[in-house]
Amino acid sequence: MSIYAGQWKLKTAATARPVSYAEAKQHLRIFHDDEKTLIESLIKAATNYCQDIQNRAYVTQTWELTFDRFPADGSPIYLPRAPLKTLNSIKYNDTADGTQQTWSSALWDSVTRAVPGYIVPAYGESYPSARLHPESIIVDYDAGYGASSAVPEEVINKPGALSDDEFEYIREHPVVGERIISQLSFMAASLPMIRGHHERIDGRGYPDRLKGDEIPLGARIIAVADAFIETLAEAPQPAVFSA
Repeated sequence: MSIYAGQWKLKTAATARPVSYAEAKQHLRIFHDDEKTLIESLIKAATNYCQDIQNRAYVTQTWELTFDRFPADGSPIYLPRAPLKTLNSIKYNDTADGTQQTWSSALWDSVTRAVPGYIVPAYGESYPSARLHPESIIVDYDAGYGASSAVPEEVINKPGALSDDEFEYIREHPVVGERIISQLSFMAASLPMIRGHHERIDGRGYPDRLKGDEIPLGARIIAVADAFIETLAEAPQPAVFSA
């Protein structure tokens, strides 16, 4: 299976996030609005990062894919960002004089149930003849599950135990968190604490296997506070303690 790649860009952003400000406040156990701007910016950064990793669109948004020619062998055109919700239009510049034409929806099929979704000519049809030119073909489509309440639980929270590969990936979250927060200049002093909050005194933590006084004091405080909170509250993943 080949992927016919092109240039793609977001045309219309989602109007909501899969995690609301109120839900984030509850999870963080914050009972005031003093940090509202910060929390909302973190939700936005985390949502964008996770969508990029999963190549998914959570809440419905509109994308545009452009490329210079249709596949010569008739292979599918795969559309970034699953799930494909609606294919709005396919436009192309014809070979005669470069006039932009709209490819009739009766002549192509869009497959929304696949991940990623894709376009193929309808049975017995072929791709139209298009002028070879940058951005000669423009595909406009909607991707996403619908409203924020429609995002499947398994997309946001994986049920069951993590595999070894998934656990190794999860262990990267302090680095990911550091990268996300680094976009906020006023949070620069917090970066060592964010990166180091899963280090362990005996050097068996992650991501840098720091030990003892090598671990920033702030990171050690966060680790203790995090362990304390886990003992008092139900969490999606139960806390694990070792001697």
